[in-house]
Amino acid sequence: MLYVNPEYRGKGISSILYDSILSEGVILVSGKMQNAAARRLWIRLVKDSRYTVWAQDLMNLNRCALVSIEEDELDCPLKLYKDLKMRRRKQTEDIRMIVIAS
Repeated sequence: MLYVNPEYRGKGISSILYDSILSEGVILVSGKMQNAAARRLWIRLVKDSRYTVWAQDLMNLNRCALVSIEEDELDCPLKLYKDLKMRRRKQTEDIRMIVIAS
């Protein structure tokens, strides 16, 4: 999990860290929930031709699909975080985004 102290937020530090980590061949997996800043970071990763981003259901690894950008928002056939209703129910899927250097 990446955490940037409040006084350093908005200065591109997360992007620099992610780019550095990905250039080393590390696979990054998104968290279960995202705030607006994290979503912007993942949008940037999807737009960057150096990376391949897909979504995968961690409860059923056969369910996966590429993530793209539609009208400057994340787009995917699988339900990403912003599409899920936050109410108590039995969890039947756990969709995460995964990024690797292409």
